[in-house]
Amino acid sequence: MTAPTPPLGLRALPAATPDLRAALGTVPGLFRLTDDPAAAVTWLTTGDEGWAPRADAALAAGARLVVLDTDQPVTPDDVARLGGRPVVLLGAWTHAPQLRALAQALPGLGAADLVDLLVVDGSDDAPAPEAALWGATSMLAAVGLGLDSVPRVTSADHVVTADATARTARVHVTCVHRPGAAARASLKVFTPEGSVEATLGDPGVAAPGRVLVVTADSGSLTGTAYETPRRVALHDAHAALARPGSSPPPGLLDTHAHTARLLSEVSWAPGTAVTSHPLEGTR
Repeated sequence: MTAPTPPLGLRALPAATPDLRAALGTVPGLFRLTDDPAAAVTWLTTGDEGWAPRADAALAAGARLVVLDTDQPVTPDDVARLGGRPVVLLGAWTHAPQLRALAQALPGLGAADLVDLLVVDGSDDAPAPEAALWGATSMLAAVGLGLDSVPRVTSADHVVTADATARTARVHVTCVHRPGAAARASLKVFTPEGSVEATLGDPGVAAPGRVLVVTADSGSLTGTAYETPRRVALHDAHAALARPGSSPPPGLLDTHAHTARLLSEVSWAPGTAVTSHPLEGTR
C-alpha cells in the first residue's frame, strides 16, 4: 500500500486571496500555505507589471511551479522571459471543466468552420476592453483554438467584439459588461461533422455548466463537475508535482504566446467609441 503524499507547500504572493483560501480549504490534503520561498508552488494573485520578475525570482528560489492567477493580459515580453519554464496561466475560465470537456470532443468532429464565444461580466466596474478581450481569447487558447489573426476589434457601450481566425475557422468573440448580471460564458464550435457547445456559469462559485455535442448521427448533453477553475488548477499542479514522470500541468504560459503577441498590437485609442485594427499573425 502506497503511503499518502504529504501536502505540498504553496506560497501566495502578495498574499492569499479569499478565493484562493476557499479553494485550498476544499483540498487540504494537497497543499498548505507557507511563507517559504522554496515552496513547491508560488501562486501569484496579480498580473501587474512586476509579476514576471517575481515569477523569475520564485523559480530561482526553488519553486517547481508558478501559477499566475489574473484577469490581466500578459505581454510578449513576459512570455519571452518565462517561455519554456513551469509557469501556468489561470484566467477566470481557462481551467473550467466545461472547456476541458469541449476540448475532448473537438478531435472527433474535425476542423472547425465557425467559433462563437460570448462572455458576460456582471461586476460593478467594467473591465478594461483589453482585459475583457484577453480573458475571452485565453479561453480559446486553452481549448486549442488559439488565434491566427484578428482583423477587427470593436469597443463601445460596455461591449467588446472581435472578428478573428483560428486555423480554418472564423471566430467571433463578444464580451458584454452588465452590472449585476450573473457571470457566464458560452462557447460554440461548428464543424462539417457536427458541433459542440459548452455553457459555463459563474467561475467564482462553480455554477454547473453543460456540454452539448451534436453529430449527423446523434446528440449528447452532459453536465460537468461542480468545480471552480482554481480548484482544477490546484489538482493539476499537485498531479504534476507529486507524481514522478507525470505530464506538465495544462495551461502553461507558452500556450498563450501567440495570442499575447496578436493582442499586444491592438491600439485602444483613448476618446474613441469604436476602434478597428488589422492584425495578422502566422504560427
